[in-house]
Amino acid sequence: MIFKKKINLRKLGHKWNDYWFHKDSHISLGICRIALGVSLLWAYFTYRQSDYKEYLLIFGNEDTYVPTGLLSFLGNSIPSPIFLEICSIIAFLATIFVIIGFLTRFSLITALLSNLIIYLITESFDGPSWSHGYNVVFLATIAFLFSESHQSFSIDK
Repeated sequence: MIFKKKINLRKLGHKWNDYWFHKDSHISLGICRIALGVSLLWAYFTYRQSDYKEYLLIFGNEDTYVPTGLLSFLGNSIPSPIFLEICSIIAFLATIFVIIGFLTRFSLITALLSNLIIYLITESFDGPSWSHGYNVVFLATIAFLFSESHQSFSIDK
């Protein structure tokens, strides 16, 4: 047997809880929430389109459109430019709200969904692909949805 020492799961669980739920852990969660919001904002400015009507005129071919992720729940037709513009505005505002900590949990879910929609529209015309550079940002947002990150450095407090 390679490991002669037994792992005490109870002790490991206590260490985990002490690290994440210590009385001062909300400070690190607040800092991480702000960093996550800045990362979402960076991603937003990287992949958003300045004019979705023009973008869809250039790339919006029904033959090459393969809805990915959340877009597959909206059907097989290309979303309207107005819908994408509204998602873009909501993504920007919700991401700013995440950074300042205003309605933090609602802002996190709204920022996640709207940013995903406007990102996925750019991926839906390139053919099927899986990995992109913003997986970590979106997955971290999912992890923060139910955190206590609104307890510090936020308007919610």
